[in-house]
Amino acid sequence: MMPYYQTQDGCRLFFELHNSDQAKHNPIKHNPTIVFLNGFTQTSLFWKYQVEKFKDAYHVITYDARSQGNSDSGDLLLTLDQHAKDLADLLSFLKIKKAHFIGISLGARISLAFAKRHPQKVKSLILCGIAMKTTAHTHQIFQTAINILEKNGKESMAEYLLPYLLGSYFSMKKQPFKKAMAKAIAKRNNKESLLTQLKALQTYPDLSTTTFSFQIPTLVITGSDDLMVPDNAAEQLVRHLGGQWEQIHSTGHCVPIEAPDLFYRIIRQFIAS
Repeated sequence: MMPYYQTQDGCRLFFELHNSDQAKHNPIKHNPTIVFLNGFTQTSLFWKYQVEKFKDAYHVITYDARSQGNSDSGDLLLTLDQHAKDLADLLSFLKIKKAHFIGISLGARISLAFAKRHPQKVKSLILCGIAMKTTAHTHQIFQTAINILEKNGKESMAEYLLPYLLGSYFSMKKQPFKKAMAKAIAKRNNKESLLTQLKALQTYPDLSTTTFSFQIPTLVITGSDDLMVPDNAAEQLVRHLGGQWEQIHSTGHCVPIEAPDLFYRIIRQFIAS
């Protein structure tokens, strides 16, 4: 039976707690907690490798936000405020008072929205694949993805998006591998939920319009080949947040799966410091 948290409006959110045998004997409140947040098209399975790395020393939470993976879409408008409220309610349900938040793309946006509203609940922010502004090119990518999804289905949409999500790691792979990845994305996501997410992404405000007054240790991680996060946009965001920046060579938008060991080492060192 899958673990779900049901929101006040009746939307079921899928979540999992991952702890080592040693950590299971200790109450959550006495151990550091990490929350992983998925990007668009992703589910909590995206973090499987990182979960295995971190769970011996941390309590780890993965979950699917509204319209992701095993979670419902619900009847409410999909906004960053709603995502932040869902996350706050889920953590309250789990009795978690403070955590490190590691988010990629949409998950990074949700992490920032949550931190703006609940800075006292955030130990640190690690934001991957996120920029100060969404470029016209990125908006066009999303709109084309919507059109393909409506006309040709999930797998065709995934095949279109993958070159924008992965860097040189992806370009070296053969077509059967790319097909398998597209099939996996299609299998793990609901078509209507994907449409809801894509349309919502087009409405989220640029971070340049948002003021962040919190004093939270923040690390921005980008890939050198990321077609949706230009260097100047990442640099502007780092200045805006007063954080640190790590750029990973020969990776695209999905650094955690393109350079998993390096991603783990960077984060482990950042959290420890």
